Amino acid sequence: MSLGATVRRHRTAILGLTALFVGAGLWAASTMPVAIFPEIAFHRIGIIARASNLPVEQTLTALTEPLEGALSGVLGLETLRSKTTRGGTELDLRFDWNENMLAALQLVQSATEGVRGSLPAGTEIETRLLDTSAFPIVGVAMTSSLRSLGELSNLAIYEVVPRLRTVPGVYRVELSGAKIREYALTLDPEALVAHRLDIAAVESAVRSANQISAAGDVRSGHQLVLAIVDGQGAEPRSLLDVVVSTEGGVPVTLGEIARLESTLREDFTRAAADGQTAVLIGVSRQPSGNAIAVSSGVRERIGELSRTHPDVRFSMFYDQADIVHDAVASVRDAISIGLVLAVATLLFFIADLRTTLVAAAVIPATLLTSCVVLRALGMSFNLMTLGGIAAGIGLVLDDAIVVVENFHRHRLLGEEAGSALEASTSEIAHALLGSTLTPVAVLLPLSLLGQIPGAFFRPLAVTMSAALLVSLVLALTFTPALTAAVEPPGVRRTRRGPGDRLSESLARGYARVLRWMLDHRWVALAITGVFAVIGTLAYERLETGFVPVMDEGTFILDYWSPPGTSLEETVRMLESVDAILRDTPEVTNFSRRTGSEL
Repeated sequence: MSLGATVRRHRTAILGLTALFVGAGLWAASTMPVAIFPEIAFHRIGIIARASNLPVEQTLTALTEPLEGALSGVLGLETLRSKTTRGGTELDLRFDWNENMLAALQLVQSATEGVRGSLPAGTEIETRLLDTSAFPIVGVAMTSSLRSLGELSNLAIYEVVPRLRTVPGVYRVELSGAKIREYALTLDPEALVAHRLDIAAVESAVRSANQISAAGDVRSGHQLVLAIVDGQGAEPRSLLDVVVSTEGGVPVTLGEIARLESTLREDFTRAAADGQTAVLIGVSRQPSGNAIAVSSGVRERIGELSRTHPDVRFSMFYDQADIVHDAVASVRDAISIGLVLAVATLLFFIADLRTTLVAAAVIPATLLTSCVVLRALGMSFNLMTLGGIAAGIGLVLDDAIVVVENFHRHRLLGEEAGSALEASTSEIAHALLGSTLTPVAVLLPLSLLGQIPGAFFRPLAVTMSAALLVSLVLALTFTPALTAAVEPPGVRRTRRGPGDRLSESLARGYARVLRWMLDHRWVALAITGVFAVIGTLAYERLETGFVPVMDEGTFILDYWSPPGTSLEETVRMLESVDAILRDTPEVTNFSRRTGSEL
C-alpha cells in the first residue's frame, strides 16, 4: 500500500494524533523555561575569601597561598589564578570542558573546607559555579529620605531578602551597600593604665558577658525545665555595666574606661541609586528558572513591600525579562509576517483558499509539536531557540507547499480528489525526504561544536532540525490527511490563478536566458568569477564577532580613583557624575557601586 493510500485510509487517526501533539505543545510552550541565553556552564568556579582587614602581604601568606595549595590538586583543574587585596582574595579556577562541573564543585568545596583550620579566624569563604544563572537578572534599589542607611539595611536583610527568596525559581538574592548595625567601644587609654587593664582583658570581659549558654535542666515531678544562662544585654547601654575587673573588691565597669557609640560595620563599599544612598539587591534565577516568571514574582513582592513601607522607594534599575519580552515579540512578529506572506504567495499561485489554508495550518502544528521535542530535551526559550524557530519558518512551510502544489497540479489534470491525493503524495515522498534531510545534515555539525560556541549554537541547530523533521512528518501525513478531509469528493474543476500565468511566463523567459547562456558559456564563467572575487574581498573585510551586538538599553561606567584615595573622597568625586546622569533626560534610572571592584 502506498503512502498516499495509507494516509487517505487513516486520516482520522492522523488528525487526532496531530491534535494531541498540538495540545501537548501548548502545554510545553506555556511551561518551558524562558531566558536570554541557553543554559551554559562556563567550566569555571569562583572563590571569594575574606579575612577581616589584614594587610595585603599578610593576606597573601595567611589566606591566598594556603587556598592555592589546597586547590591545586583538584582533579580536572587546568588553570588557577588569584587576586589578593586587603583582607580578601579572589580565585578563578578553570576546568577541562569534559569535566562534570557539579562533581568539580564538590571537590573544590571539600578542598577549601580541608584547609579552613589553618586560615585566619573568622575567614568567610564563598564558592560559586559560574554559569548563565550566576548573574542577577533583576536589580532592585531601595532608597528612603526618612530612614537611615542602618534602618534601610535592617529592612533589606530581615524582610525584603527573605520575601524575595520565596519567589519560585529564585536561586540567590545578594545585597550591595547594606550595612550591619553595631555598637563600637572607644577605650580611654588613661583609664586603662589607671586600672591596670589591657585591650585583651576588656575584649574577654565583653565576650563572656554577652552570651547565652545551657546550664542543665531542672526536674520537678512530671515536668522537665531546661535552664539557660542569659547574659545578653536588654539594651545597648547595659554594656557599660559589664564588670571588667575588681580593685580592692570594687568592680570596674566598662562605662568607666570606654565610650559606647552606635555605628555601622565598615566593609569599604558604598551604593547609590539615582544619586541617593541606597541598598542594591540582585536576584538570580535557578538554572531551570523562568526569567519572566521570576521577574513577575519579584515585581509582585516589591509591590507588596511598597504598600507596607510607603516611606521606602523601591525601583528596578535592571530587568532582563524586558529583553526576553522583546525577543519573544520579535519572533512572534517574524512568524506572523512570514505566515501572511507565505499564505498570500501560495494563494496567488494556486488561487484556492481551501488548499492554501491547509498548507498554512502546518506552521502552528509544526511549531507546537517542536515545543514538545524541545521540552523533552530539557531546553528553554532563549535567543538561540527563538532565532531557530524564526529562521525555520520558511523551511517549515516549504514542505507543505510542495505537497499542496503537487496535489493542485493533479487536480488541474482533472483527477478525482482521492486519486489525486494518493498519486501526489507518493510521487514526492522520496524527493521531500531528501530535500528536508539535506539542511538537517548541514545543521548537524553545529550541534557537535564544543566549549562555549557549541553551548550557544547547539540549541539553534537542535531547534531547526527538530522543526524540519517535524514538518517533514506532518507534510507527509497531516497535510494530505487534512486535504482529504476538506476537499470535496469527485472531479472538481480548479480554476487557474494569476500565479499560473506568471509562472508560465517566467518559465519561458528562463528558458530563453538558459539557451543563450549555454551558447555563450564564457559569459557565465566570467560572471561567476567576478562574483567569486567580490565575495572573497568582502569576506576578508567583513567584521566578525561571537554573537550579534545587542542593545539592552543600558550601559556601564567603570571608574578608578588614584591609589590610596579614601572611599569618602571617591564618593565625593562621583557625585558630579551622578549629577550629570540625573540631569540627562534620556537616563531613566541609574545605580552606583563604589569599592566593590565591579
